Amino acid sequence: LVVQQHLSQGRVGVEWRLSGPRYSRAGELDRLPGYAVVNLFGVWKVTRELALEGRINNLTDRNYSTVLGYETAGVNAFVGVRYTPQL
Repeated sequence: LVVQQHLSQGRVGVEWRLSGPRYSRAGELDRLPGYAVVNLFGVWKVTRELALEGRINNLTDRNYSTVLGYETAGVNAFVGVRYTPQL
């Protein structure tokens, strides 16, 4: 589920990812538990071609696995610059 608000110079939003209990592949006996993860994001358009972007993933620092035996990262953040040429 993604909820975002568009602004005159960009957008901000929140993502809520849900997964129920499951097996990571057919034939496994160990079932992975379900999880919920909350992410925040924002984009600020500096010009028509240049934007600054930021994300905070796993805001609640949830400990979960998408594949048996491989843990995912805790809370983490990313900042980036996106250049989209207008041809």
